[in-house]
Amino acid sequence: MNANTYGGDLPGQRSFRDAYDGWLSGVLTWPDYDSLLDVVKSRPTGWYIYDTRRAPPLTPEPNATLPDSLTEITAFLRDRQRANYCGFVYVDDRAVPSLIKIYDPCTASACGTSAASIPTFTISRMPPEALPFAADVPERRGLLSRIIKGSP
Repeated sequence: MNANTYGGDLPGQRSFRDAYDGWLSGVLTWPDYDSLLDVVKSRPTGWYIYDTRRAPPLTPEPNATLPDSLTEITAFLRDRQRANYCGFVYVDDRAVPSLIKIYDPCTASACGTSAASIPTFTISRMPPEALPFAADVPERRGLLSRIIKGSP
């Protein structure tokens, strides 16, 4: 079985975290974005749509509402990215995707930031975990502790 093939809890399926931290390809054009969503719609069962401004979903998006949810995400993205290129969508495998990250064009930065951006939406074949991952949140130390122990 391909690592990107949806298999529920079958052995060999990557975890959300592994997929999230893995290699992704940028989707630069609107036609490529539309083609990617066509792939998702062609296999509607088992997609988790996670709006990272809310709690992660516990169940996949129902087949009946998947097209409307994708339309809402597209409207959000096109409203905030008025240029003739896409550029804020990343996917692990365009032919057989298992994870898609969609960033807000108004708040994401392609470069020049020391902190990792969190996508506004993820579309995945595996149950998502809350972002940012707990281990990724730096420990906050007080001023005196940083002076005595050195800054992190």
